[in-house]
Amino acid sequence: MTCPNCEELPRKVQGDLWLYLWPPLGHTRKKLDNWAADRRAPAIADEKSAIAIVLPDDRRSSDIVELAGLLTDKEQNDTKALALPAHTVPSFADFPRVTSLKTIVGRHQADWLLDMLAAKRLTSHFQPIFETALPLKPFGFEALLRGRHADGSTVPAGHIFKAASDANLAFQTDLQARL
Repeated sequence: MTCPNCEELPRKVQGDLWLYLWPPLGHTRKKLDNWAADRRAPAIADEKSAIAIVLPDDRRSSDIVELAGLLTDKEQNDTKALALPAHTVPSFADFPRVTSLKTIVGRHQADWLLDMLAAKRLTSHFQPIFETALPLKPFGFEALLRGRHADGSTVPAGHIFKAASDANLAFQTDLQARL
């Protein structure tokens, strides 16, 4: 049996995306309703249910960046979100995948990390630490993480950890680093 939080990577939605949003506060909902109305009609407009916003594949990136700029970090954290392929209505089985809008934005910005994890392009190195009094016997090891983009260029560990944190991929990144 696998643990979906640490052993499976989130699925990337191909094509148009329906982004279901559940903002907890009225003023956050108003911002999202106005934004959706300026671009397209929300698929669901009942004020007690989700706002479903269609994000066309060719504009998804710019729309997600725009949405992130529309809301404060707190509003992004507090707004629950679920990304599904277009014309897919959430079912009971989708509820464990509901996350924050901030995580959805982070995952979008960390597509490169999902690709890196899927291709297993993380490596760990262990550098020995020596005492000056006993220079031939290591007393510990420092663990160093390295990543590689598809083109072979190095990704700094700090960049990997920040993206993993923002995208809620710390479990998957940690597991792969340990393996």
